[in-house]
Amino acid sequence: MRSLSALSEHATLRHQVQPPADSLGPWKGLPALRPSGKGLPAHEDWTEHLGTGARLLLLTNDREEGLALGPVEGFEALADSGQLGSVSAISHAAGNSRAATHARVIAALKDQCPDVILVWTGTMYPATAQQEEELAPLLSSRRVLFWEGDAWGGRKVHTQASKWWLRRTDLAFSVAGEPQLSMLASMGARQVQLIPHTYSHIQFAAAEDAPPPPPDLCRLDAVLMGGNYARIPGITGLPGSAARYRLAAWMRLALGDRFRAYGVGWPRWLSNGSIPYSRQIDCLRSARLSVNWDHYPSHEGYASDRLAISLLSGRPQVTTLHPKMDWAPDESLGLFQEPSVRAVRRRALGLLADDPEALHMKALDGWKWVRNRMSNKQGAQFMMSMAVDTVPALPFEPWTRLPKPLVATSSKG
Repeated sequence: MRSLSALSEHATLRHQVQPPADSLGPWKGLPALRPSGKGLPAHEDWTEHLGTGARLLLLTNDREEGLALGPVEGFEALADSGQLGSVSAISHAAGNSRAATHARVIAALKDQCPDVILVWTGTMYPATAQQEEELAPLLSSRRVLFWEGDAWGGRKVHTQASKWWLRRTDLAFSVAGEPQLSMLASMGARQVQLIPHTYSHIQFAAAEDAPPPPPDLCRLDAVLMGGNYARIPGITGLPGSAARYRLAAWMRLALGDRFRAYGVGWPRWLSNGSIPYSRQIDCLRSARLSVNWDHYPSHEGYASDRLAISLLSGRPQVTTLHPKMDWAPDESLGLFQEPSVRAVRRRALGLLADDPEALHMKALDGWKWVRNRMSNKQGAQFMMSMAVDTVPALPFEPWTRLPKPLVATSSKG
């Protein structure tokens, strides 16, 4: 698989294949597209074209090209198997020149003639009214998808650029449910679908293949993965930040040096500092279990990417019980969800006092369940199965337990 850096400058095409013709099933009921650009078929054949070898352009938000390994490769796997005609990718956030970034995006849209465009959390692009004017005509004949990989609310609000994209979005994917689904629909997205966070099958390939070591080899009792944004508790931070700080402090008082928090912003007495994404599995496996308190704990159906990563580590996780978490696995797979930080602390200390072998077996079952089930590959297939009918729907949990998309009551502006 190529990294994102190999695709950056000219959004190089990965594949060009022609699967059997089919209809545009997932898009039935939406207005017909008006194709434009070289190489596109006549209007009456448009739906067949999108169902046979659809061309996908990913507009990522990587600050550096090639920084995030896994998400792009998940879509490339669909092209490898012939379910997509081609996949190309370019970052709308890399580089120091907004003009150069805009020129690369415009060139990719013109040169690659994508049928479907997937935008990753576009917060800063387009940056000017002129860029909006130049970009808009190139989107009008294409299906626009939007992936929102963060929870929002409170002091954290969407930018004008995000709202611009959402007004042109046919289907948005959000890692958080209500009230975020309705918020994205109110900004213009025609449909909004809940999608869980997934883990990188590239960076955690070894963890997919190797089961977790037994807990008697662990040097720590518990770890917490996540930054501390409650620098002034109750005043700064996001919803849930102060509670996360309290959880870390309580766990440290209970376990002493057998507890560590990893992430930015923690005081030295609590943390060993931040770690690269690729080392999270190793750090999780150094402890008998992990604890967590999410930001935005009242958002429905939401879990940070630590849920999938913790399950893949093969260590139990005690974490936030968000409303409507029907899609998530249960305690038999080592996932323990609690409604408060006090309950998280109480459950974690109770589990550490229980039979370690029985707890390890639950976490081992969680590792078996999550691998090749909640990776970037499955996330890409889930999204594309709702946009292109040559990509089949995933037939297993958690994907079969997700709610249907929220349909906006008003049309796009």
